[in-house]
Amino acid sequence: MAENIPGDTAQSLQLGLVPDAPFQLEPVPLPIETPAGQPHAFDRLHNKWTSLFAVGSALVAFGASPFVKPEAAYADITKQVTIGMPFDGQWAFNTDVSPPYTDSNSSHPSMHHTPGSGDWATDLYSNTEGKVVKLKAKVGAGALSFSWASSTTSCGQSVKLNALVDGQNVGSIYIAHLSDAVTSGNITNGMTLGTVKEITKDGTVCNPGRHVHIEFKNTVDYSCYTDHGHPGTPLNEGDDLGVLGSSNKGAKQSCSAAETSGTGSITLARPAAANFNGALNVFTRGGDGQIYTQYWNGTTWTGFSSIGGNMVSDPAAIVNGSALNVFALNQDGQIYTKYNNGSGWTGWASMGSQTMKGNPRVVQYGTELDVFALGTDGHPYKNTWQPTSGWGGWSSLGNYMDSSPAPIAYNGELEVIMRGTDNVIYKDTWNGASWGGFGAIGNCCLAGNPDAIQYGSQLDVWSNAPGSASHLWKNTWNGSSWSGWIDAGGPFAGDPDVIQYGSDLNVFTRGGDGQIYTRYWSATNQTWSGWASADPNKAVAGDPTVVQSGTELDILVTGTDGKTYKNTKQQGGNWGGFSALPG
Repeated sequence: MAENIPGDTAQSLQLGLVPDAPFQLEPVPLPIETPAGQPHAFDRLHNKWTSLFAVGSALVAFGASPFVKPEAAYADITKQVTIGMPFDGQWAFNTDVSPPYTDSNSSHPSMHHTPGSGDWATDLYSNTEGKVVKLKAKVGAGALSFSWASSTTSCGQSVKLNALVDGQNVGSIYIAHLSDAVTSGNITNGMTLGTVKEITKDGTVCNPGRHVHIEFKNTVDYSCYTDHGHPGTPLNEGDDLGVLGSSNKGAKQSCSAAETSGTGSITLARPAAANFNGALNVFTRGGDGQIYTQYWNGTTWTGFSSIGGNMVSDPAAIVNGSALNVFALNQDGQIYTKYNNGSGWTGWASMGSQTMKGNPRVVQYGTELDVFALGTDGHPYKNTWQPTSGWGGWSSLGNYMDSSPAPIAYNGELEVIMRGTDNVIYKDTWNGASWGGFGAIGNCCLAGNPDAIQYGSQLDVWSNAPGSASHLWKNTWNGSSWSGWIDAGGPFAGDPDVIQYGSDLNVFTRGGDGQIYTRYWSATNQTWSGWASADPNKAVAGDPTVVQSGTELDILVTGTDGKTYKNTKQQGGNWGGFSALPG
């Protein structure tokens, strides 16, 4: 049991109550076990809240180098399209609400439901019946063009357009609740797409408040929105709404200065690592979509070499018996795998036609391998490999989720932990015979992709929270009850990675300054250290992957130059600083 320091309490993470404190490197009291009742009952997610976030990172062809160059698609403003306000009107209300939406309560982009399968959505309001809705867009350089994607009729008409720069599709814009919509013909920037009217369907008004619904979706990564603040913020025609082709790594996030200017910190691919045949093997996805790998042979690093692929996600790697297995999401939307049994790599093979998004995750459960991924329909899926029968095919776990999965084998059971579309963290449990169904772990609101670890007899779940505070939060199951979400400090900019090193529990994440920060729970002293930078002289662009290799602990991360960096410490020692892997 951790020592409870006066004033330290397990705080329930409620909407709007995320602490907004400056970043502190001093110790933050963080009890390991704080019983606070039974797990929360599961509130079924609304089926229509099926926000789809785009998968992987932009594919840029620049030869065989595995490096993801920041001057390529990630930060190249010529491959980004800024979509503007289609009329003089008002931005949406910056608070999470439930329908029906009106002039006074429209939904913030981070929560509004996305029937057009966008990365985010919001409503734009007009105080004038019949206001003309125009297509407004701009690029830094290059030839801007559009193509028709689809049109539908429900509550009024909707149109979906693809945005292209120099013929390359960078994303789509979807606008609904139009009257007099244009759905065919040549598309030109500035053209009229329809008008804003209060629409009646089946005798009732189906779009209260005279508005159009708008959502963006990137071809890869996630589109971002320009947050215009609290209710009724007036906007002029052409004012920025968001960016297609942005390099956001998280769904439903506001655009940073880096997104709109083409400079600054850019989040890149996250490496994977596994110990195989006595060597530390590292995997990363190059800007050309290929998966690259190298290993430490006991004396030197071998340098990166390609194992092929046309991937849009971070790789996942695991050793099963005598084989090293790698998984990644292909550009066709299917998860592919290949393995090395010590004699060389097999070819890439599809694990099934179910289309996915985000990053796949793999875990060993007894003698089986279980791969989890989020489907493009918003459902989490699992595919299981058995030694006697091979892969069994994808099966849906039901419900709607909005993060990459965090699977873990815990006390003889298989757990999968994910963030729902309501930004609540949920857990489903396989008891060896059946799944129990997703149940909520605490309250709203969290963000990004959670991580989970078994530490002793405990199950620890870590995630970050949105907003200016962006603190990490931790919830612990002690075998009978959850502690409730407890503030672990911040602010931070990335997803956590948690690992046991020796008898201590170590947590890593990326700060807003680009440095990797870490703290640990000392099993000896029964207390948390303060947050400390693993290298104050190095800012990086990606989230960390942490792995133990022999007696050392290694942080692997992608730098701002696209190279893969490693930082190492030995038991009882200090971090040596980041250095780039060769190749």
